[in-house]
Amino acid sequence: GRPKGVCVEHRSLTNLGQAIAGLVSKEQGHTRVRWAWNASLSFDASLQAISQLGFGATVHLLPETVRQSPTELARFLDRQAIDVLDCTPSQLRVLLDETGAARLPMLLVGGEAVGASLWRRLVELNESVGQVAYNVYGPSETCVDATACRIDAARREESLGEWLPNVHGY
Repeated sequence: GRPKGVCVEHRSLTNLGQAIAGLVSKEQGHTRVRWAWNASLSFDASLQAISQLGFGATVHLLPETVRQSPTELARFLDRQAIDVLDCTPSQLRVLLDETGAARLPMLLVGGEAVGASLWRRLVELNESVGQVAYNVYGPSETCVDATACRIDAARREESLGEWLPNVHGY
């Protein structure tokens, strides 16, 4: 298709940053988190990482060579003691399959549908090792994410979850 530009208002970015910071703080128990910037600057998900700077996070840029290698990515996450990784389901599947990673930082999984098999795998990881993962969803026009759903035994099937604060949908 033909590329399109999307205008995102400052207040939408601020709202996203605050909502995600609150979600992460609730799970991590603190606000000084170490965040892996895992998106190209041209991908709207990069705004999520940028927004966290305003809420006290330390943002670690992932070199392209690290992003492209599941083994290097797993090492980077461990070496830098990363608390949060925002990734696509496709990247996460490869990371889990190729590294056998049993424990990862808190995951925000978005950009495409999670799919039933990955959802079940994340529920199992939550039950066995306490892996925290959220399915996050939203079109670019809403400033990256509009909903979030914790992936655990309470929701054994794919769901978009609940609206983020100050976001409404039809």
